Amino acid sequence: TYRLDLGALEFPASLVGRRITLSEDIGRIEVVVPDGVDVIVDASIDGAGQIDLFDRTADGLGPSLTAGDLNDPAKALTLDLTVGIGAIEVTRS
Repeated sequence: TYRLDLGALEFPASLVGRRITLSEDIGRIEVVVPDGVDVIVDASIDGAGQIDLFDRTADGLGPSLTAGDLNDPAKALTLDLTVGIGAIEVTRS
């Protein structure tokens, strides 16, 4: 399991305009993003698995899901998340 908790950052505004890419062969990626920070998430699983992005879910074989605040992508934190087999979960703090 790979867990990235960005909700605990002292200066969450420093995430604006940044891109974070995480990948895992087998397992789980969990990301917590701070309230008040716009985020765009592009998540995919190559094999079997489940993706939970805020209030949206995709599962089965090869699920993918894109979600987030798409009004102004230049001002958003972008998360590119990929797992071979497993799960991806993105929540807000």
